[in-house]
Amino acid sequence: MVFEEMDRRLDEATVAGMPFLRVIHGKGTGALRKALRDYFQGHPAVKDVETAPLEQGGEGVTIVRL
Repeated sequence: MVFEEMDRRLDEATVAGMPFLRVIHGKGTGALRKALRDYFQGHPAVKDVETAPLEQGGEGVTIVRL
């Protein structure tokens, strides 16, 4: 279900011409962060995936460049 939502958000952002998405997933154990980043890196619309700067959430936020 999470990946279906991410697909929808990526499609919407691409159509709208957005340069990036900011995905807030929290820190926790890091399992969700890892799963999402692995998913994004295999997605054709994604150019780059990076950790947000510390003042913008650090490891709890992933920046997805489109």
